[in-house]
Amino acid sequence: MKQILSERSRTGLILIAILVMVLGLVLVSIANQILDAQFQTDKIIKAPIQPNNAKQVSCVPEIDPSAYQALDQLVVAQNDDPDISIRMANLMFADQAVRWSPWDVDPQQVNEEDTLRRIEVLDYIKNGKIQSGRNLVYGAFIFQHGDCADHYQFANRLAQIALDAGYLDARWIYAATLDRYLMSMGKLQKYGTQYTWIEGEFKRYPTDPSTTDLERAKYNVPPLQEAMNQKPDDRGDEVIRKRRLETWLLTLIGAGFAVLGAMIGIVDPKPNAPYGWLILMMAILTYLISIMGHYSQIIAMKQGIGASQSYFWNVVNGLMIIVWFVCAVVEVYRVSRRNSA
Repeated sequence: MKQILSERSRTGLILIAILVMVLGLVLVSIANQILDAQFQTDKIIKAPIQPNNAKQVSCVPEIDPSAYQALDQLVVAQNDDPDISIRMANLMFADQAVRWSPWDVDPQQVNEEDTLRRIEVLDYIKNGKIQSGRNLVYGAFIFQHGDCADHYQFANRLAQIALDAGYLDARWIYAATLDRYLMSMGKLQKYGTQYTWIEGEFKRYPTDPSTTDLERAKYNVPPLQEAMNQKPDDRGDEVIRKRRLETWLLTLIGAGFAVLGAMIGIVDPKPNAPYGWLILMMAILTYLISIMGHYSQIIAMKQGIGASQSYFWNVVNGLMIIVWFVCAVVEVYRVSRRNSA
């Protein structure tokens, strides 16, 4: 048996499969890093707010008492009207897309678009059209990108209502909006989620030392020491966070096809089985799709359709895993049939 394995380990199928597996991972990684460098995906695109106690020069829309009255009367529901939910999702995606964009953006245009989103969301709230925890959280994210302390306080109130109703996805944004409100008032932030310019550097804003890591964990915020060691990104707020795109899994799937090709060379009656070479072609094709997908997702972030792209590539990942599994089953069937013949 050892002699057979030794002989087969030198066959073309196995040698090239190993080469495809190793070089594929390296080359795809290099290609994606070149794309990241070209489009500068971890570049700061918007300066954060400066904490101060001065009168705000802008606060549009104004948060008048009727807005809080609407929140006081709000009864959290499982879902909102489908049209409102779709619209809120689109507003949320647009709000995040511009902050994930790898290209330079016009700060004035971003501020104008942020203002229009806040005006629209506030109108929904005043008219009782937003009641679900999910849409309250979307509203909190949108108002967190406001331009005055009143906006941050209102965002925190939206998150608090969702959190009190048991919507756990509100935990982080509750902490972040509270921190941003405190920072805008010139006070210590509580949880340590916010950054600002300090002595010419982008640093974490001073944090209240009395807040424990246990309390941070309650709101899905990492321990302070861990957060201090992380690159400031504020969840894609003022800094583009360099994240692992959904297409990265395709690289591993491609390596999986290469491994399957090598295994076919070992167990198949024919050392250089044509089926094995077909699987290797699948591996190379999957690597190419991974690079194309990486580029496609970067382009989509600029166009504001990153969310739909993420969904699409997750579907592609699932389909490719199914294809790999089917290929593995076919090979097992072929080998077992030949052995029983």
